[in-house]
Amino acid sequence: MGDYPNACALLEPLRRAHPCWDTVLANLAKAYVNLGRFSEALSCIEAVMALPGPAAETANSFGYLLYEHRRYEHAVRLYRKAVEIDPNHESSWMGLGAALHRLKGAREAIAPIEHAIELKPDYWRALIYLGHIFDDLKQVKAAKAILDRVPTEKFHHIETLKKIIRMSWRPADRERRKALENRLRELHRQERPIGVQGFLGELDSRMDQASRLRARQRNRGDGARFWEGSPTIVTKGGEAGMALDALLAKVFDKPSRFQGPARARVVRLDRKLCQDILVKLAEFLENYPWLCWHVDGRENPPPMNPERVFDDSGATRLMFYGAEVLKSMKRRFTAGVIDQTAILRLEQAVDRLQRQVAPCTEHHRAWIELKAAGGAPGPG
Repeated sequence: MGDYPNACALLEPLRRAHPCWDTVLANLAKAYVNLGRFSEALSCIEAVMALPGPAAETANSFGYLLYEHRRYEHAVRLYRKAVEIDPNHESSWMGLGAALHRLKGAREAIAPIEHAIELKPDYWRALIYLGHIFDDLKQVKAAKAILDRVPTEKFHHIETLKKIIRMSWRPADRERRKALENRLRELHRQERPIGVQGFLGELDSRMDQASRLRARQRNRGDGARFWEGSPTIVTKGGEAGMALDALLAKVFDKPSRFQGPARARVVRLDRKLCQDILVKLAEFLENYPWLCWHVDGRENPPPMNPERVFDDSGATRLMFYGAEVLKSMKRRFTAGVIDQTAILRLEQAVDRLQRQVAPCTEHHRAWIELKAAGGAPGPG
């Protein structure tokens, strides 16, 4: 993860000295997006696109950057610009379909993705995405026909494989199903902890809504907590932390460390639950420095660096939960339903922590994900 505040500090003087330097503008745009400063990022992107002869790949890369951070309206505009520059740029057609899917719904995505496949018949990622869309529209026969065009070795996501295996139940599918099951076992053997999943993996993880309630029921009663810091850590924000644990148990199907594909899923989220979680998370973070080290029944200053103590306290995981709540909020509720005061309070707490604690990989990623989720636009 890059040090985006320092990157901005280094690149802004270069931008003022060379306002048409496309590399500087592009890197500034990336830094600002990752910091959640979208208006400044868009200013840099517009400056690059206004330069003579922008390439389709440039517009495509900016579209993907904004898509990753859920600025779908701006992503659509840039993907459209890319295919205007080069109508044969298949990855931009694919990106346009994915962004329209998130912005307007599944049916709007079909035509651009089909066009991408026409340009590149072996565009496996596009075929898999299109298969998911048809399945989402309950057009199972069309979904299977699309996914059957994908070679077995090109499936890289476990949930996608499970889906096509469920579809392949006829006698004529016997050999194909056997190959798919072998591929699934191979992926399970290769499975390792990963960070934020790609957009297709994220799409897969949100399929099959009904299964979420069953998963939640299976995981109740196992005694696992959603938040628990190191037993040697004592926090002044402990009361807020305990309240968060109770709230998170109502929202997510199971506890998660956000380090692998089996991440927590949202099974219930209403306006009050969302509001309560944002307020309690802000309250917890506002109490920093809330840490001391518990040794032999006595409380002592932590004998280790702040970054490690921050992670041991459980705060990093709480921020990932907060980011998931914000993402779901933006998808489910129209703008203005949630009191913006709670979101602003949370953002201010995170900004203060970013200034006081030097970034390290895991909690810095959690900060960025939380800020990006908070900056995403709501529907309506």
